[in-house]
Amino acid sequence: MITKLEVTGYRLLEHFEADFGQLTVVIGANASGKSTLLDCLQLIATAAEVPLETALNRQGGFMNVLSAALSNPLGWTLALQKPTRHPFWDSVPGLEGGFVYQVRLACDASGRVHPIHEVLRSAKALRGHDEPAKLLEATSNRSSIYDRRKGELVPFDEAVPGIAAPSAPTESTADATPAPTAPAAPQAVSLRLAQMRFLNEYPDPSWIRVLLANAAFYPGFDVGRFSALRTVQRLQYQRHSGHVRHLVGIQPGYQHERDSGRVRDTQRL
Repeated sequence: MITKLEVTGYRLLEHFEADFGQLTVVIGANASGKSTLLDCLQLIATAAEVPLETALNRQGGFMNVLSAALSNPLGWTLALQKPTRHPFWDSVPGLEGGFVYQVRLACDASGRVHPIHEVLRSAKALRGHDEPAKLLEATSNRSSIYDRRKGELVPFDEAVPGIAAPSAPTESTADATPAPTAPAAPQAVSLRLAQMRFLNEYPDPSWIRVLLANAAFYPGFDVGRFSALRTVQRLQYQRHSGHVRHLVGIQPGYQHERDSGRVRDTQRL
């Protein structure tokens, strides 16, 4: 679960901080940022599952989510921990202690969004160490992941299966005139955490990705004049076996008044 969030550069959430518990109630005036907070959390969860451009396009594109001030790059810092008293997560090994996940995004001259800083680390220093342990670290130029067998960070492209560095040309092809080819389509840019799907080799980053990507947020619901949220509720009962009553439904206040009016009109006839 997410226990703390720090956001900068997302719409009106500039240098925003919030702590979360098992139950957190968000209240505020209209246009104060309640739905924006949920949208931001949804973006973070989606970016842990799909490429960045796809996640941003679901919210109208990168320029649509940026703060109007444009004084800072879009970024967030999450504090996470393994959910407690949960039938699934209780069976997941590891994930002891808390974790911190930091991301900073920027847009290049061509308009493509890419991470300029990404790190996943333990919340506290491990036993025998002075600093928190980094499980994943990436910048614009290099990226690394913690290898449990070597006990150190290793280059991401060498460690993660399926991502190979470009091979050098052989002697027979080095002198040959290259055949004209169509320009390759730019590869979709994803967060490194979104690529962590290796539960055996890198369990902690992979399970954290699962935890974050499967978070669900519901910012939209009916708050109109006649919505159930804004009207008094009436409980409907049926009598059984004497004085025992059983709840059979909940009726919104406006529907109760309408039905009561019909009963009164019928009695007048």
